[in-house]
Amino acid sequence: MKYWFVDLSMNNVDKFILSVLLVIVALFSGVVYVGILNPHQIIGSNFGVAEQLRIINIDFNSNNVATVEIKNYASTTATIVSAQINGQSASLKSSGEPAAIIPKGSSANLTISFKDRSQFSLGEEYQFKLVTTRGTSFCYTAIYNPTP
Repeated sequence: MKYWFVDLSMNNVDKFILSVLLVIVALFSGVVYVGILNPHQIIGSNFGVAEQLRIINIDFNSNNVATVEIKNYASTTATIVSAQINGQSASLKSSGEPAAIIPKGSSANLTISFKDRSQFSLGEEYQFKLVTTRGTSFCYTAIYNPTP
């Protein structure tokens, strides 16, 4: 007997494959519900709490030092642990040495400079990358064009 949704004359292999597919769909649905739609269902976990940092501005203080203004829009504290300029490791200084701790809803100014004493070149584009303790990266691109 055949119905529009299931062929009841399926052999054992077809039934096994259908069962596996149904289990996969059920597991995926549970992950989506718990992880995305309702992350606070996992008690005592930060699962689903996203870091929401935004680099507001970059001021080039000199030809080798830049000040990065960053704001934390998340409901938790974020900690910046490393910085890069154009993919190269850079020195990071803040009031929260050795890492920059940015409480929820607040802003911070971080001083970033080349570790190898390189200098910014006039008119060149630089990508600044900040990395948090969770491994989240935040990038901002700026052109070195100091005003006199």
